[in-house]
This record gives sequence, structure tokens and C-alpha cells, in this order.
Amino acid sequence: MIGKGKFRIILYLMALFLVGVVVGGIVSTKFMKPRPISVERMTERQMKRMIRDLSLTHEQREKIKPMVEDFSRKIRKERVAILKQLTTLHSELYESVSVELTPEQQVKMRQVRENNRMRVRRFRQSDNHHSGAREHSLPPPPPGGENPVNSP
Repeated sequence: MIGKGKFRIILYLMALFLVGVVVGGIVSTKFMKPRPISVERMTERQMKRMIRDLSLTHEQREKIKPMVEDFSRKIRKERVAILKQLTTLHSELYESVSVELTPEQQVKMRQVRENNRMRVRRFRQSDNHHSGAREHSLPPPPPGGENPVNSP
């Protein structure tokens, strides 16, 4: 049997843990705003970097772009799978912590979870908002269609 002193320490540590979870969530949403990125945006960014860094010709761009699109789709698929796993892990955490909480704390935790769900919904909606491709923003190929990196 646990004495009153040890029980209080355990209770304080659990409360401290919960405060850390809440504060960590708030800080991460304020300072580390994850920006959703669609396959099209990911492809465009990667292509811009390759065009800038490698001075790709128009012909090279046409051949490389499908490869980058395939890569972007694979990354996106993995990202979705990881997010599902994280959601499951968060649910398991909330279920185990909930057993140790007072009824008032359980109400607060449900509110926190609902706020998190709303944030995820907004994140997903903004991801859909940015899904349009903007090919016109890619820089033009180098003059003469040659790759200056390979030129004498």
C-alpha cells in the first residue's frame, strides 16, 4: 500500500507531466507551425532546387519531373501513414492517463483533445487549399537550352 506522502508525490508528478504535455503542445503550435505540403508543391520545390543548383535544360526538366513527382507521392504516402500511427499513440496515451485523473481533469483533457482535433482539421483543410500546381513559377531553362555545368 502506498503512503499518503508517496501518493501525493506521484499525483504531483502526473500533474507536472500533464502540464508539460499541454505547454509543449501550445509552444509547438505557436513557434513550430507545420506547413502542409501537397505533392504538387513538394514537386515544385524540389524541381526549383534542382533547376537552380544544376542548371537543368528544358529537356532534362521534362525527363526528371516525373521522377520527382513519383518521389513526392511516395513521401506523401509515408507521411500519411506516420500521422495515423501518431494519432493512435496519442489516443493510447490519453486513455492511460485518463484513468489517473479526477473528473474535472478528465473534462479538461477532453477539451484539450477537441482543440487538437480542430487544429488537425484546419491543418488538413489548409493542405487541400494549397494543392494547386503552379508550374508557371518554375524558372526558365538557361539561354540556348544548354547546361552551363557541362559547357566548356
